[in-house]
Amino acid sequence: MVSFAAMGHRLSDLPCSVRGALLAGALAGCHPSPAKAPQAAKPPPSAAPEAAAVHVETVALAPASDKPDPTRLGLHVLVADESRPVVVRDRRRLILGKGGLRMTLRGVPRDLEPTTVSIRTLTNGAHLELVDVRFYDGQVTPAALLAPYAGKPVVAYLWDQKGSGEERQPATLLGVSESGPVVSVDRQTRLLEFGRVAVPALPEGLRPEPTLELVVSSDRDTQDVELTYSCHSVRAGMQYQLFHVPGAATAQVTGLLGVSNESGVPLSQALVTLTSEVDEPTEFAETETAGDKSATTEAQRPAKKQPPSTTFVRWTSPLSLAIGERALLRLFGPTETRLTRKVVVEGPGLPIAVGESAYNASIRAVLDAESLDEAPLSEAGLVGGQAQLFERLASEPPRAYGTAAARPLPGARGLRVDLGTENQYPASRRLVSRRSLGRCTAETAWEVTVSNPTEAPVLVEDVEPVTGKYRLIDSSVPAIATEADHFVFAMTVPPGGQSTLKFRVRTMGCVMARRHYWQPSWNKGWGKQSWNSEARK
Repeated sequence: MVSFAAMGHRLSDLPCSVRGALLAGALAGCHPSPAKAPQAAKPPPSAAPEAAAVHVETVALAPASDKPDPTRLGLHVLVADESRPVVVRDRRRLILGKGGLRMTLRGVPRDLEPTTVSIRTLTNGAHLELVDVRFYDGQVTPAALLAPYAGKPVVAYLWDQKGSGEERQPATLLGVSESGPVVSVDRQTRLLEFGRVAVPALPEGLRPEPTLELVVSSDRDTQDVELTYSCHSVRAGMQYQLFHVPGAATAQVTGLLGVSNESGVPLSQALVTLTSEVDEPTEFAETETAGDKSATTEAQRPAKKQPPSTTFVRWTSPLSLAIGERALLRLFGPTETRLTRKVVVEGPGLPIAVGESAYNASIRAVLDAESLDEAPLSEAGLVGGQAQLFERLASEPPRAYGTAAARPLPGARGLRVDLGTENQYPASRRLVSRRSLGRCTAETAWEVTVSNPTEAPVLVEDVEPVTGKYRLIDSSVPAIATEADHFVFAMTVPPGGQSTLKFRVRTMGCVMARRHYWQPSWNKGWGKQSWNSEARK
């Protein structure tokens, strides 16, 4: 008999998908009774010949607990924006046995996407194959409940002759119509309403809760495995708070990671990553493990020191959330920052296709809140989100001035707040040339001109969002940042004059999902435009 010891599966999020509170799984150990003989199950129609005879084990989710799970090697949830699914990666040590095994995982999220389910071995030299996937959403309909009892005894609840109460009478279920069950009572055929027929038990095979069934083939008794799937019921997002004293050129900034768990299953001891990637959101932080259980996993390898990311936020402390619970986790702050007003000209998003015209995606006024010591605001990374703006006097409670979209500055050294469309400074863009260098590779030359009709100099940044890899060939002014998803040029346009930027870039990517510097999901109504007017001068 193949024994199955504690495979974990449980949904949890923040904010599937902040596409992070999250999916978390902890499957309780379940071993067959020694007194019972092995029970063979018929293989599913799609099972491969080598898995024709499989042993059946049913494993239920354990309740959320602060106690460490002895089978878990790591649980990680990757959350993107609401338009994309949450990706859950659950690592376990399983006692599988050699041959085929059918596993029933109960308590999975109702919106789990079965086409995204995969399982792979983390044990060196081992073989693990996923033969069959079955998903049941757990919705029990009257027809599904009654149909298996057709031709069998049931109990009918009928009104007595006086109409003053119900009588319980034995009956035979003849069938189920759209209007209700059809029963035979005292040699009479009657159509009843749903709810007036009782059955002795749930029909065999009916799954009253979301259930995932897997058939796997293994060549080892014990393997470390990674189960991956997607859903939308865990969400996460960044929330920023800016507190400003009137007349000051500084503000205090705090960053909060919000996570909500709407999966219907407790989240237990999960690591959460929030991403703003639109191309390949596949990056996970390394999973910490206890003892030497993960000797065969990638998590044992020490992570290399990297600069803070501006496309990922990693909450590396294990997070637990009850069903329906929401949490705000302080990522950094409060941190004193310097405020600077600028104008940002956004390019159309590279690469640009043959025949496309040159245009500016947006021209916006922004407020940069940069760390006074130029250190990153967060070593765990930053992504765009919502900024809540407050004005605070020492003798009064803070006054809220609304919300605005915000995104991190390069290197996570500060936060950029969107003040809205800027119409005072005309800007034009021209595609000078385009050369195709091969499949999905092109070289383009650009010219960007910004005019300043005012009597004061203006700080301008040109940002060029990019999807895929790129290389900046040359430019008339040096780039101040070359991030994974965009590069930036800075100019100071003199009063009554104009400044022109020229650059040439090579793009290497076939994914034509256009990236934008400002994500639509960040845009919220801005409060009073006079907020921090002193710092804008």
